[in-house]
Amino acid sequence: MEKQRHYLLLISAKVLIFISLYLPLSIPAFGQSPLSAVDADAALKARLLSQSYSFASLPAPTDFDITFHRLILSLDPAEHFITGSVVTYFKSLGGTSDRIWFDLSDSLDVHSVRYHGELLEDFTHENNRLTITFPGATPLVSGGRLGGGLDSIQVDYSGAPQSTGMGSFTSSTHGDGVPVLYTLSQPYGARDWWPCRQDLSDKIDSVMLVITTPDGYRAAANGVLLREQLCDDRSTFIWMHRHPIAAYLIGVAVTNYSVFSEYVPVPGHPSIEILNYVYPEEEESVRAHIPQIIKPFQIYNELFGLYPFADEHYGHAQWNWGGGMEHQTMSFMGSFGYDLLVHELAHQWFGDFVTCGSWQDIWLNEGFATYLTGLCYERDLDGAWWEPFKRLTIERVMQEPGGSVFCYDTTSVERVFNSRLSYSKGAIVLHMLRWEMGDEAFFRGLNTYLHDPTLANGFAYTPDLQRHLEAAADTSFTEFFNDWVYGEGYPIYAIGYRSKPDNILEINISQDPSHVSVGFFEMHLPLHLIGHDRDTMVVVHHTHQDQLFTINPGFPVQSVEFDPDRQICTANSIITHLDPAPSDGGFSVYPNPFNETISISHPLSAGPMTVKIHDINGREVFRKVVIPETAKTIRPNLKSGTYLLTIHHGSETFSFPLIKK
Repeated sequence: MEKQRHYLLLISAKVLIFISLYLPLSIPAFGQSPLSAVDADAALKARLLSQSYSFASLPAPTDFDITFHRLILSLDPAEHFITGSVVTYFKSLGGTSDRIWFDLSDSLDVHSVRYHGELLEDFTHENNRLTITFPGATPLVSGGRLGGGLDSIQVDYSGAPQSTGMGSFTSSTHGDGVPVLYTLSQPYGARDWWPCRQDLSDKIDSVMLVITTPDGYRAAANGVLLREQLCDDRSTFIWMHRHPIAAYLIGVAVTNYSVFSEYVPVPGHPSIEILNYVYPEEEESVRAHIPQIIKPFQIYNELFGLYPFADEHYGHAQWNWGGGMEHQTMSFMGSFGYDLLVHELAHQWFGDFVTCGSWQDIWLNEGFATYLTGLCYERDLDGAWWEPFKRLTIERVMQEPGGSVFCYDTTSVERVFNSRLSYSKGAIVLHMLRWEMGDEAFFRGLNTYLHDPTLANGFAYTPDLQRHLEAAADTSFTEFFNDWVYGEGYPIYAIGYRSKPDNILEINISQDPSHVSVGFFEMHLPLHLIGHDRDTMVVVHHTHQDQLFTINPGFPVQSVEFDPDRQICTANSIITHLDPAPSDGGFSVYPNPFNETISISHPLSAGPMTVKIHDINGREVFRKVVIPETAKTIRPNLKSGTYLLTIHHGSETFSFPLIKK
């Protein structure tokens, strides 16, 4: 333990000189089923937070803008311990406070705080908060000692970090007992191993990580490896990332990594390096898997603009958890299957370059990464996994009747990283927006969202996405977002169709929302009309219950198929071929939807009839013989849902889709 604590003090003068060359005093601001990745990623992040994190909103740093962090860390993967010195450069935002604060776990000991070489005694470290009071005139008032409002402060600390949840700071082994150490800070774990601001309000403009380890180990981190310094029995690795980054996206991993690279060809641009830090015992297997990410990388470049950090590289660092974590430029990976590779890569655009501005908006990270995985299935691997991806994603949403994409309860870890809602429903909402808008407007809207100067390299909220999609589509999506993002559930459709003379087709459509929070889902619905030797697709705009559409496809329709390409988040919809009028015998059923009673209108001479009701699974749930002369209403005791009512009159049968509110 003592040996490790002294590693920091033994960094050679050559290394410190090298650091100073790259760090002038004035720091400028630098610019596998298809769903297994969802399961692994969501399970990891939910379990990670399940023990001790609080999701209460942290106070926003209103007085300072952090421009640069230099983390000098001494790490031995064989020991659960960290020694660190973090220098923070910050700018005044015009406030009047005489203090600055950082999130830092109480499990770590602060040895000293230095302000331009001067030891400060006036600081407190309690309740996972380090608060430092400046001496004399504050940097906010004086404009900063470095000029232009820029100033800096240094915190020296050490300790055995608590590993909250499932591994904000983890020491483990791989292979034949080889030590490995890695971090995972999302969402509030960064404070467990370094002093930082871990809220979602201020990205760090750039960061340097100087990591010293015992000889024989390599350190992986964000950005570019500027230098690897070997000295006696230790090694020092200097990483630099020159792009804005949220604190939770900074990651460090140390073990006896093997290192190799693949390259992504980019027309008109230098190839992008994919730098891989992997366990030596698994190098051969990982080498075989990494090339499969090249085509998805090119797909994302084409759809959403060049990889945001192309001037540095993209990479993977292996760790022991089954899922992945999208540390900026260096995803930490527990496996190297296609879906996990493309999911974590997608986060570099949606989650890292543009980051959710609150954990309520986590779907802007996870829903996008899930849907982009689907886009890879659509455009890669001969498209074979695209249909299964859509089917499985919709089926996952249907597992429960409620639940919103927007996360109202950030105190619940399981809810924030709920795979059904934040991942799958978020993805299918994007899929439906694409359906409503068309490809050209949809992808144009996503690009203006990504590259909006107020959002790029920063934070975004759900209304920001809505605003850009509305501008691209030249329409309002207020009702859509209210229903599908902020509301709960999904619609189940009851569709009845009947053929009339001259190729006329009448289609009646109602729906049963699965949750009371949404009264009606207004959608464009795709219908496949099939004749004897011809077929066609039509789209109807469903705006109210029991809506009647009259269509002339130009040929007799024998059957109707609803949503064959899975554009809509729905399931168990009933499609009924109604008898041609007037063979309904003049019968009608109302109101529909109904609350308690149903009235049956019929001819005066109708005679006795048997009324049956079946649920969406075909089970008979109600039967009654009705004598028209004595009764015209029935009172079935049914749960809310979609049903099929049939009237058996003599040798004839008439069917009516039915909805119980």
